[in-house]
Amino acid sequence: MSTVTVGGKEYPLLFKPRLMSAMVALKLEIKQSGIATQRLIVYPKVMHFPKPDQPHQLAFQLVGFEKDAASSAISMQLEDFEFKLSGLWQFIPVCRVPVISVFRNFDENIHQNLKKLDEAVAAKKKVNFMKAAHVPVIWKDAPFKPFRFNPKLEKEEQGRPLFLQLKAKFIPAKDGFEFVALLAPPLEKAPKFFKASSEDKATVQKQKKKKANPSKANPSKSKSTAISANATPSKAKEKQAKQSKEKPKPKPRPVKAQPESEE
Repeated sequence: MSTVTVGGKEYPLLFKPRLMSAMVALKLEIKQSGIATQRLIVYPKVMHFPKPDQPHQLAFQLVGFEKDAASSAISMQLEDFEFKLSGLWQFIPVCRVPVISVFRNFDENIHQNLKKLDEAVAAKKKVNFMKAAHVPVIWKDAPFKPFRFNPKLEKEEQGRPLFLQLKAKFIPAKDGFEFVALLAPPLEKAPKFFKASSEDKATVQKQKKKKANPSKANPSKSKSTAISANATPSKAKEKQAKQSKEKPKPKPRPVKAQPESEE
């Protein structure tokens, strides 16, 4: 696995198959120039865990790198370690710090293609494709209160999270991001985006459990041992009953049968 060192800390450096050329070009640039320190364009990838007190894990997904920072549109907008985040300002159950939940922008053509997927794989592909990135952001004295779900309230009373566009700086010492500036006024209604349904998420969880416990998924199958070669259990019983009536022969030769493998 490729890694990147930021502020003295090492993080996994990921890439999508369609952007493999960027990774190849980066490695070639480092090899030819002999300069290992490069300015990368990346997305933050955050992995949260079920226990809120368990720290999240961070990685970066490579988009590209800059040879000439002066001519780059990204460099004109962002300083080193800075990110532009656009999403829902809220708390999630698995993180103590409020997050910006970044969802994939809605696209009608993609939406129609997703509807054509085979039912057997549709749920998993939809959930993976629509997975949001929940980026923790430390914002002291934030003028906008992050949304927090209250199970005691009805859906109509919950309210909704604000959609924010902001600039945040990555702090390696904290494995997190700190607010820098607001880039646009907050929106009470977010632009249309993709979000996996509860039904699809439940289907994927069932598929995972079924795959993890295949024996429980097929309770009708049980262990069986072959009694004699090429004999069904009923024939074997008849054979044994017949042999019990006959005079026993001296030193009978035992028949070994290969037991069936467990499933």
